[in-house]
Amino acid sequence: MNILKLIPALLITAVSIAPNDADTALRDAAADHISTGRVSVSSQSMGVSLLDEIHIGEIPLMTPEGIMELDEYVFGVLLGELPYTFDADTFAAQAVAARSYCLYCSDRGMTIQCAYDTPEALAADYGDEYARASVEAARRAVESTADIIAVYDGEPISALWHSSSYGWTESSVNVWGGEFDYLVQVPTYENGDFLWSSAEFDLYEVYNRLYEAGYYYNMEENLILTRVSGRCDSLTIGSVTLTGVEARTIFGLKSTDFSARFESGRLIFEVAGYGHGVGMSQYGAEWLARAGYDWQSILLHYYPGSEIIKW
Repeated sequence: MNILKLIPALLITAVSIAPNDADTALRDAAADHISTGRVSVSSQSMGVSLLDEIHIGEIPLMTPEGIMELDEYVFGVLLGELPYTFDADTFAAQAVAARSYCLYCSDRGMTIQCAYDTPEALAADYGDEYARASVEAARRAVESTADIIAVYDGEPISALWHSSSYGWTESSVNVWGGEFDYLVQVPTYENGDFLWSSAEFDLYEVYNRLYEAGYYYNMEENLILTRVSGRCDSLTIGSVTLTGVEARTIFGLKSTDFSARFESGRLIFEVAGYGHGVGMSQYGAEWLARAGYDWQSILLHYYPGSEIIKW
């Protein structure tokens, strides 16, 4: 299903929406930041018993902390990835993406590394009310999508996701060199202050960061930035040339969709989006969900050519 055929006015309205403030910032994105810690899907402190209420898949998974059942892990991923204020269809799309990604990794004997959380940790960080609401949103998403995954050519997809992108997502081949027919650039629609960030460094900070990464910087204020698909492909700073991914890592930028300039002896980055940009944008999914599109349409938009099936 081509979502652009369903929403002919979407491109026009997307660029004219005024920014708003997100209720809760996303904390992690798959394959972009790794959290570890064992998932426990019950909370005595909140009087919530989850294992009897949610569908638990029978597929054992190898996680950073050991063996865990599929939907037990998916439940924890939802707690770690989305604020409870997000739409139910965003939660459902994330549940199917996480389940598909887990099975993709499991089929290849890969250890699954996604951000995930526990009810106890949420209660400690944000309070019992937030944790209860998050538990309920995650439980509904796991139950409503039980046994459902996204496949390509009959195989579970590597359903990567990230927090946000500006205008377009990124192709996997431009980030890691691995080409997947369903991990290609697609338009994405999102708005808000969360989309923008900046960072700046004086020349000595630039020198030290590059030195720690194994590069010698000659302290010259010369910049050459090249782009592929709108994101930084390479960045030359004086005597040092970096890939966009290297520059993002060395300077702690939120994405490779950035501009750079020297000003008054400081290197200044202006950054759009958060994450590697591949696959489903969580804020983009939320935008579509609030525009009235169901989780199936969201998944088929961000993973074009895939199919949604019961396994």
